[in-house]
Amino acid sequence: MSYSIGRGVGDDSFTAKGFTSWKKALEKNKGLLQHHGSAGHRDAADAFKKLMSEKPITQQVDEQHDRAMKTRELAVAKNRKIVGRLFSLTRLMGRLCLPFRGHNDVISSLNKGVFWEMVEFMANNGDEVLHEHLRTAPKNATYLSHQSQNEMITIVGEAIREDTLRQVREAGKFVIMLDETKDLSHTDRVSLYVRYVRFDGGVAKIEERLLAIVAADRKTGEALEALLLNILEKYNLNIDDIVGQCYDGGSNLAGVYKGVQARILEKNPLDLFTYCYAHSLNRVVVNACNHKDLPEARNFFRY
Repeated sequence: MSYSIGRGVGDDSFTAKGFTSWKKALEKNKGLLQHHGSAGHRDAADAFKKLMSEKPITQQVDEQHDRAMKTRELAVAKNRKIVGRLFSLTRLMGRLCLPFRGHNDVISSLNKGVFWEMVEFMANNGDEVLHEHLRTAPKNATYLSHQSQNEMITIVGEAIREDTLRQVREAGKFVIMLDETKDLSHTDRVSLYVRYVRFDGGVAKIEERLLAIVAADRKTGEALEALLLNILEKYNLNIDDIVGQCYDGGSNLAGVYKGVQARILEKNPLDLFTYCYAHSLNRVVVNACNHKDLPEARNFFRY
């Protein structure tokens, strides 16, 4: 901080030139007494008093830093509330298997999709956090774009997968189930499920969870085996901990010589293959219908 000090008569001796005549320093209207009554001395004294009455510069810097940190903490807390609402909505829609996006996900669109519509509904019906967010958020920080939606879906999915992997490792042993089908883009997708025992309050419960869905370039037994082993390695699951495998009757999966089950058995003889019971049931129902034994088919559906 700087101050402008005025000068009076005789000030130069104490502010610029220097004073050496100390014999006359205390004579009337000379030396120190003359300087004491000058405008320069009064200005300097006032500036010194003002400086001493203010906070030290280090304290001012610390207080400014504290204010900046407090402002940042409030902004972080506000953003966490907003993102928390959006993640809760993401989990709800995932649990209900609802589609997220519509034809055009802009605020003026009449077909924005379920996610946008739910956010607007909550904001207009008592959710002050989302109401304020939609009113004041910059256009590049609404967290409502399809990129943000996909990112939240991915984060939730990864959290679910990590929880599944934790339970599988705690169980120690598990069964794998593999199936492949084409999606709407006619790309072959392989789904890998794990089945394991989880103890809840001392009670054993069977869990069956989806672990991964990946694209398959080829569907031969060798290619599907490599794909399966890559998934297990990626998620740090040991093939020696597998105690069972379950597939449909396709030769690339169930084949006794070159199918996935045969290839896995070579690496782990305890990994016994079981034909999918759901496919078995479907086969019985289809056969019953083909033989026009409709009452029997209805009994299968009933039980």
